[in-house]
Amino acid sequence: MFDRLSGSAGDITAVRKGNKHYFRKKVKTQCPNTEHQQTHHQVTARGVAAWQSLDMDKQEQWNRLGKQVRPHSFPFDDESRLSGYSLFMSCYLQLASAGRESVPEPVSNPVSVPDLSLELAGISESDSSTLNIECKATPAIPDGFCINARIKVHAYGYDCNPGYKLSRCGKSDDGCHVTFTLQDYRRSFNIGTLDRREVFVKLEYDLMDMQSGFHWTNK
Repeated sequence: MFDRLSGSAGDITAVRKGNKHYFRKKVKTQCPNTEHQQTHHQVTARGVAAWQSLDMDKQEQWNRLGKQVRPHSFPFDDESRLSGYSLFMSCYLQLASAGRESVPEPVSNPVSVPDLSLELAGISESDSSTLNIECKATPAIPDGFCINARIKVHAYGYDCNPGYKLSRCGKSDDGCHVTFTLQDYRRSFNIGTLDRREVFVKLEYDLMDMQSGFHWTNK
């Protein structure tokens, strides 16, 4: 009998979640070593170094917080919780994707947030390569929070990379009207110079605490 398994054999990897062990197939990337992936790997490496630089007391604070949070990925059950490291990295990467890369601060009790929704108000091009997506937030975004979105764009009739999204932090002057700006979006989403007036936009968003990096998924 074994009480601990780790490592890989072929395309199967042993994974431990809490006191349970699982086996899963390795995920193969579709576009290895792209510019976007290199940037993500660099940010991840900085996040890992930031975690390793924390003192034991701060890491233990994250471990206690992780016990309150259910994972959003496998395994999907009522018992599993995040490790302090996983929660820290999730918050670090969320802050980085919002253009606010910094070491997140653990909060004693995650604050309650409103059930916020976004309504599309308009899409426009400020030039031939910059796309502006305007939305209305209801209710208004609370102070100290921002809306971080993951966005896909492709021309009608053309498939997009199913795994590629751009992350942007929405800009708002009044807390109600939010604008997401995608520069050089045609190249980013491989739309090219096709003379197409219509594009398909998919937007998923989180409401994020800009100090801790805690985020609440809405859509």
